[in-house]
Amino acid sequence: MSVGKDEIRYTMVTKSQAGATNVSYEGIRCGTFEFRRYAYGHRDNKWVMSKNETWRPINFYAANRPRAVLTQEYFCDGKGIAGSNEDMIFRIRYNRSLVKNKYTGSSF
Repeated sequence: MSVGKDEIRYTMVTKSQAGATNVSYEGIRCGTFEFRRYAYGHRDNKWVMSKNETWRPINFYAANRPRAVLTQEYFCDGKGIAGSNEDMIFRIRYNRSLVKNKYTGSSF
């Protein structure tokens, strides 16, 4: 994880209910509530660059939900970045959400 002037970059590891694991290297912009996928991890421990390098809106629907929760609850305070790497890791590790009333987005 790294925190820049207007972007937070991190590695996301997700596991489906069926057991499939996906690894991606991504960036989030708090100011615009957008994400960008930079690379995908593969079983051979190599990264493959993403073919789609555009910034896309974050929403609360199925595949984007983990990204939306990270953004809203741990990475961003409104449209600003909420602290340092260490601050964000602490919040995630100890489930210290920035939002008192969680999940203000869609209920889907």
